[in-house]
Amino acid sequence: MALVQVLIWTYWILRALLLDRLELATEHLAYRQQLASYQREGRRPIIEPIERALWALFSRVWSHWTEALAFVQPATVIAWHRAGWRLFWRTRSQPGPGRPPIDAEIRELIVRMSCENPTWGSPRIVSELALLGKRPAAPLAASC
Repeated sequence: MALVQVLIWTYWILRALLLDRLELATEHLAYRQQLASYQREGRRPIIEPIERALWALFSRVWSHWTEALAFVQPATVIAWHRAGWRLFWRTRSQPGPGRPPIDAEIRELIVRMSCENPTWGSPRIVSELALLGKRPAAPLAASC
């Protein structure tokens, strides 16, 4: 048992001597983040969104990130990264809220057509506007 312990310590000492300083600092940051999560939450830590983003960043820029990972599976971190990109592109691809505004001129014309022709419904008013070259966003109802 003591020989195994000595071999483990030898491995970690050689690894620390041979690793690049930046990689060593990144590994240290990863371990400290996990330790902080355990100290904050206890036995089964709840991973905050900022911590998920940190691990997604580690997975992109650090080649040995899976070796320092202790509290979740590497596939989980990759899933967080993919979910972050899906959220990013979903919010980027959504159009603005609501329908486009209607000009005041077209609004006045709709009200006037509705008052002068009380038997016309909304579809007829929209078709008459289309004949005039005006295209409102949706069928509109106007009252006199």
